[in-house]
Amino acid sequence: MSWTSNFESVEQSLIGLGEAFSLRRKRRGAQKRIGEEMADVVAEAILTRTIIAQAQPDGSPLAKLRPATIKRKVRLGAPLVIGVEKWQMLTMPEMTGRVFVSADCMTMVYGLDPLMAQRAEYFTEGRPGVQEPRPFYDLGKDGEEAVMRFVDAVAEDAREDFDRG
Repeated sequence: MSWTSNFESVEQSLIGLGEAFSLRRKRRGAQKRIGEEMADVVAEAILTRTIIAQAQPDGSPLAKLRPATIKRKVRLGAPLVIGVEKWQMLTMPEMTGRVFVSADCMTMVYGLDPLMAQRAEYFTEGRPGVQEPRPFYDLGKDGEEAVMRFVDAVAEDAREDFDRG
């Protein structure tokens, strides 16, 4: 009786698959690691929902602007949308913030410094009689869908790389 096994081939394939989905890996031609690219996808989804759709992660509208805020924005020439006045808090760099990537985990923390993190906390929690809470820093359904599209693209890239040998 003889015994043969393709264990080594299977092992190599599984190792290759694990490497293909490592968040620390860069995709072919990419400047950033997969985890950093994913953080950009998440930040863009949050920005689009918050600024363009003016919606919270659950899809409900953000709290309306107060009349005094509208007057101030008109005086300053700022757009009458929530979260945009000085063009600081809701920018891509602040939204992406500080990103920490390991092989299997990506963590994103809002803001590049403590002052911007405080502004986001105020924006999220509000202050009674002054500003309504406006939760925004969450994936929401739109963000989850954006991440799934990104993961599908990474999987397709890995499949193409595997086919190339």
